[in-house]
Parts: sequence; structure tokens; C-alpha cells
Amino acid sequence: MIRALLIAGLVAASGPAFALSCIPPDPARDFERAASDENQWVVVHGKLTFDKRLLPNRDGPSNDAAPTTDIPAYFKGYSLTRDGFTNRFETPITLTARCFGPWCGGAVSDTDYLAFMLKDGSSYTMTVDPCGSNSYPKPSQEVLDRMQACMNGDCPVADGPILQRKKR
Repeated sequence: MIRALLIAGLVAASGPAFALSCIPPDPARDFERAASDENQWVVVHGKLTFDKRLLPNRDGPSNDAAPTTDIPAYFKGYSLTRDGFTNRFETPITLTARCFGPWCGGAVSDTDYLAFMLKDGSSYTMTVDPCGSNSYPKPSQEVLDRMQACMNGDCPVADGPILQRKKR
């Protein structure tokens, strides 16, 4: 009898289990999406700097993080051209951290990124979300080379996520 009550209590006390389901992030897919969007996007590679204390709080069971948090940041690097990452890109930006329920996008300051930035007038926004699209920390040379290939019309997204492919 005590065992049955204990089991019933545990079942009643347990809440529903939730999980976030995302497609694997893929810079080639992000490139194609940005290229077909009516908004203007800039693909950049360089160092992101911001105050990490401003990121949404992802600790604990509460879901009190705002759906989006805008953080002043600075990006220093190069934007993508047909010749590679050759145009100097050094500007203040907005880092937008998006949350989907209790899951929030994060970033690491003073880290090398490949990022897809939305351009609005003279402002740039880099968005990070819990699924990892549009911003790629510490990209490999293979990923950067693929972005140049995409810029030149050879962006085979069907090859699958290039972050996970092994070199042959």
C-alpha cells in the first residue's frame, strides 16, 4: 500500500517533459535562405565582443527570460565577397539573443564567428537562437571556403550540414 502511494505521488509530482527539436545548423542552408530573403543580409567572419552578463539568464527551472534580448556588441572582421572574406567589417552591432521557452541562444565574447547579419539601414543585427543557425563560433577553413563557393553560385545545400562532414 505504501509503495502504491509513493508511486502515485511521484507520478503526480512529475511534470511534463519538454525538449527542443531543431534541424542541424548548416551555414550553406543559411546562405541560401539569406540570398532568397527580401531583407538585406551580410555574411561576416571575425571577432564578436560584448558584455556576457547581458545574455538572458538560462539557469534554473523558471521561464522568465524575455523572448528576445538585444545586447550592444562590436564586430571586427571581414564581410564576404566573391574573392572571400575581403571587405573590412568593423562596426557596433546589436546581438539579439532569442529564447524559445526555457531555451535561449548564447554567444561567447572575444570569439571568432561566421555570422549572417541582418542589415537595416546602417544598423546590423546578429541573432543567436537555441538551434544555432546564423552564427557559427570558431568556423573551420572548410566552412569559410564553402561560404565563398556559395557566394560564387556553388552552394550545394543537399550535401548536408558542412559542419559535420568529415574530410576525405
